[in-house]
Amino acid sequence: VAKLLHDWDRPDGPTPEWRFHPGTTLIIDEAGMLSTPNLHRLIHLAEQQRWRLALIGDPHQLQAVGRGGMFAELVGATRHIELERIYRFTNDWEAAASLKLRHGHPTALDTYQAHNRIHAGTIDEHLDTIVAAWRYHHAHGGTLAITTTTNDHVDLINLTIHTARLHLGQLDDSRSTHAANGPVCVGDVIATRRNDRRIHTAGGDIIRNRQLWTITDISDDGEMTVSQIDGHDTAILPADYVAQHVRLGYAATEPGNQSDTHTASITLATAATTGRGLYVGMTRGRDYNHVYVITDTNDRDEARDTLERILTSDRADTPATRQRHILSQQTRPPTPRARRQPRCAIPTWLDQLQRDAVTTRNQLRAALDQQHQQRNRMTANLDRARSNHDAASRAAAPYDVQLRTAKVAVEHADDRLRTVRRAVAQAGIFRRRRPQAELGRAVEEHTRISDARAHIQTAATPFLDERRRTGDMLERAERALRSFDQLTSMNRYEQRHETVRALADGLSAWRTWASGRPVDTADLFDCITNLDVSGSQNAPALTDIIRRWAGDNRLNLGPRPSQPAARHDSSIGIEL
Repeated sequence: VAKLLHDWDRPDGPTPEWRFHPGTTLIIDEAGMLSTPNLHRLIHLAEQQRWRLALIGDPHQLQAVGRGGMFAELVGATRHIELERIYRFTNDWEAAASLKLRHGHPTALDTYQAHNRIHAGTIDEHLDTIVAAWRYHHAHGGTLAITTTTNDHVDLINLTIHTARLHLGQLDDSRSTHAANGPVCVGDVIATRRNDRRIHTAGGDIIRNRQLWTITDISDDGEMTVSQIDGHDTAILPADYVAQHVRLGYAATEPGNQSDTHTASITLATAATTGRGLYVGMTRGRDYNHVYVITDTNDRDEARDTLERILTSDRADTPATRQRHILSQQTRPPTPRARRQPRCAIPTWLDQLQRDAVTTRNQLRAALDQQHQQRNRMTANLDRARSNHDAASRAAAPYDVQLRTAKVAVEHADDRLRTVRRAVAQAGIFRRRRPQAELGRAVEEHTRISDARAHIQTAATPFLDERRRTGDMLERAERALRSFDQLTSMNRYEQRHETVRALADGLSAWRTWASGRPVDTADLFDCITNLDVSGSQNAPALTDIIRRWAGDNRLNLGPRPSQPAARHDSSIGIEL
């Protein structure tokens, strides 16, 4: 858009590529990030040239860097088209939770927390996890979006991943140069941070801001050859561009990742993160989206408090038209509020059942947290064991070659010695001088080769012993993690927690409805669904009351599902 407006401001008019015919449709993606001045100029230009504008975006995502907010105002005040289905996520529950997060509902955090997507810890703890996650997805052919709020944290994450890859031998530090934020090596992932129409790719495109590349070569003068990560294009970046506008590209701020889709995502959340930034970060991954909250402790409640504050932080621009509407509403006399009337009587047994469900849910949540923390420790132990074994294997590998070569040489010397001895034995008494001389040389050669092999074996023993030791540790760590996963699959904490959580949520929603407070159809449907899937023996009585009320008020809450048989779990202590 900036290039389009710039071209139309030229004294001699726009170049042919930006001169569109009347009736042309311009599709503007991420229209919420258009500044108000640019949107105004674009609409004015479209009216003059008789173009049609299609503005596409999400008014709940990040807005323009300058004055903005007009896209959200257009969506709220005019007729628009909204997609009814979310296609990005593998898990249906995550699609539903993302909509709640989109509107800043704290209940979205319940869902993410129930699926172990919220993590508390210090920045150092989170950095270790982020590095391990990036390595895992990179090794398995996936992509990971790492999103945070400040450039300082972006630089810290980038440097940490770069250093870890360097220590693991994944980068070629013999071919390196200095970019805008520090050293980079062949194999690093980098981001170009400035449009440059003078530099063209092999496919004829220009170098654009926030494109991601992998470094394939660095010349002696700092010129860099790169390959595009999400395509098949290549480019050569001049040394001066590299020094000023190339940065490591493992992590990005929210605006840098807003339009991307990846296999998974990690969001590093701080007190500076906004609700819009959290929504953007937590919706980049198809399979997994995790948020790591910087806290003083590993208490998930502390992380939850931080996220709830983040959801209330909007920092979005309010256009003057919206502000006028708000002020006009404030000048109107307040409408008297009708006294709330209960919709039905609340059963006496509901309080105890709700308390039991909440208590059990919290107990299972604590058990799940402990289980998750233990698995994280075991995974970190496994990663350390694998890293140590890889390092020991690399150190021992040269000796493997030398020992194999020495073994073959000794075998050849053995064969020659046996052959010469046999020749001496078969020679007559007057013909032994020559074979005996040959035998002496064979013995000397055999001794020399055997001594050389023994010397290599002595030098190799510490490295071979270390490889065996680290291999045993790796095997024990893998076996321990497998046993732990088998045990956790048997205790069914996840399934039991989900069942009790559904019951607790359903009872809370039912009480809200029964007390007469306003609820919408979606909340009633969720209430009935949660009570039905909980399998509680009391659920049918509660859902029947809502269904009768809905029928009287001509609300369609869907067909009644088959009711699962009530079951009692002695370890929980309540009917599920």
